Amino acid sequence: MHVRKLLVVFAMLLIAVNAWSVFVDHSYIKINVDSQGDATISENYWLIFESTEDEAAFEEAKERNQTSISSWNADYEWFFPKFGNILEDEMKIKTSNIIFGETENKLVLEYTIRTKFANLTREEARVSIWKIPDTVFYKYLSGGTYTIPATTRIDIIVPENAEIKKEILGSSLQATKNSVGLEGTSTKEITIEYEIKKPISTSVEEFTLLELLGNETIIMIVTGLTIILVVLTLWKGKEINNRIENYIVDHTKLEKEEDEEIDIEA
Repeated sequence: MHVRKLLVVFAMLLIAVNAWSVFVDHSYIKINVDSQGDATISENYWLIFESTEDEAAFEEAKERNQTSISSWNADYEWFFPKFGNILEDEMKIKTSNIIFGETENKLVLEYTIRTKFANLTREEARVSIWKIPDTVFYKYLSGGTYTIPATTRIDIIVPENAEIKKEILGSSLQATKNSVGLEGTSTKEITIEYEIKKPISTSVEEFTLLELLGNETIIMIVTGLTIILVVLTLWKGKEINNRIENYIVDHTKLEKEEDEEIDIEA
């Protein structure tokens, strides 16, 4: 008899749990990376409620959980930062906010992380090279493969003056000049690199000898000026020599005339 009662209670609990179910129809994650490699992340979840009880339970969760990510995750296991490790190490989330849009049944998690999302790998004369390590996608890693569900879209947007290196992207990644998109893909590695051009400065101090030598226009100008200086030097030198010779000849004549006058007087 006691066993039958336990089974009835267990069945009622299962019904209650299943009645208060909330599912994610699809999700969209937007990651904005600034010029320092820091990221602002917005995770958007469009929800489906199976019953009015689901909505009522969700309303209670909103009042109870407020902006606590860990509390939301305790109620809905699918809700957690995909690029932050708040449950294991809360310090990795710098700031966070949770918003629910009533009209779209959309739950939004906005946050920033303390660690760099993109790292500066090397500096060149005119550009700096940045890389987004595939380790940031570790929550999508399973059995050595990164899997982005078909119902999930991830857009990574780097600074406007940056340019994605499309030649090293895998075929499963979509790219524009300064953004990369992942959706419904499965791949062994995710390699994202981009370069940011350095501003051209007019300051004399910032011009290096290497930059000067590498500029063909400047080389041509310097060569032309050098030729002009050489020609002017030769021409002026010849003119000065002629003046000296004329001076010597003129003074020699005067001395001879003076000597003749003295002889005549004598």
